[in-house]
Amino acid sequence: MAKRKTSPESPAPVLSAENPSLADWLLKWALRIILLPFGLILLLDIAVSQRIGIPENRIILAALFDPVYQTFILTLTVTAMMMHNFTRDARSAFRRLLDQGIITGNDKESINSFGELYLRWRKHWSRYLLGLIFAAVGLVFSYYISFDENLARLIPTHQPMDVSRFAIEFWLSNILISGGIILNLLLVGLWVFELIITAALIYRAPEFFDLRVQTAHPDQCGGFKVVGDLCLKMVYILLIPTFFVILWLYVSKHLALSPELASLIPSYMLEFGFRTPSKVVLGILVISGIAVFFWPMYTVHRRMVDERLQLQHKLDRIASRIQQLMSTLLADPGTMPTEKREGILAEIASLKELYASVQNSPTWPINRSLLFKFITSQTIPIISLVRLGGGPLGRLLDIVLGLFSE
Repeated sequence: MAKRKTSPESPAPVLSAENPSLADWLLKWALRIILLPFGLILLLDIAVSQRIGIPENRIILAALFDPVYQTFILTLTVTAMMMHNFTRDARSAFRRLLDQGIITGNDKESINSFGELYLRWRKHWSRYLLGLIFAAVGLVFSYYISFDENLARLIPTHQPMDVSRFAIEFWLSNILISGGIILNLLLVGLWVFELIITAALIYRAPEFFDLRVQTAHPDQCGGFKVVGDLCLKMVYILLIPTFFVILWLYVSKHLALSPELASLIPSYMLEFGFRTPSKVVLGILVISGIAVFFWPMYTVHRRMVDERLQLQHKLDRIASRIQQLMSTLLADPGTMPTEKREGILAEIASLKELYASVQNSPTWPINRSLLFKFITSQTIPIISLVRLGGGPLGRLLDIVLGLFSE
């Protein structure tokens, strides 16, 4: 089969991926990595259930029945699927902007430099550092929760006396759960880094490309709606863990549970050491959700504002022309021929319509639909942050909600 020739004028690939590293392999197999420990624990649970009663089984493999752990796995599963699509969408977004001529490289080297910058950052050592920081958080969590601040429980023979009959099973379940949490949080760190470099590339795009704002583009965003869509997808990705934190913060303190349901809630959720870090994480997620929406597109916004200022000079000339025509029309309306007057009125109406359409040119790569989706997505997190965080803002919100409930 003959190889297809590539046109020398065709632009270089944008955000192309090559020479996959260990981190790329982890991200590619993220969904399997997340579900594998959970699946192994489930198999262990089935094997143990054949030898002991269900009540004892719940004691030995308590983490498998932990609703926090289960929803954590669900949260990571959904996030993994969205991150897989996001990486593809990020490449597609820049490709579409190039194909439509909305962004154009100053020369072929600038396009190559942009792609090389992306690859260089994706291979940067800080990618692993951020992943290890998140993995360290998982290690701390495992130390306090799974092993009860007793590293001797890493040895099968040093398990609690009340489960001595099933020490091996109890030890193996904790090892699998702790290892899974550490590995999963390593993935979270890699995902966060992926979002950061994508946001930074959008922000720095004007350094490599000429941005051509198309004021009459049907997307009502000057042709840059694809940028707004990409930023909104980052918001949605952060929204998944945000709802996870909100759910368990609310359950841990604000939700009245029956004794049966309360018995299913892990004891560590009711401790001060759980709520305070969770509130901090919630605050970081809310602020990050707002930041990844507006910060990346800020340079595009500035370019659109500059284009709006240039258009304003043209609008001023249109306004001057309208005034000239109106003065001509009113100079001697009685003796002016009807055809000429109608022609001047038609030109005035046409110029006014042109003025109105250009005057409303966008200055942000988001339309009303995108803005509404963003505001809707942030309503619950912001209210939850204010209310669950306590303080004067939380009390003020309670008063306002009380007024509406009366």
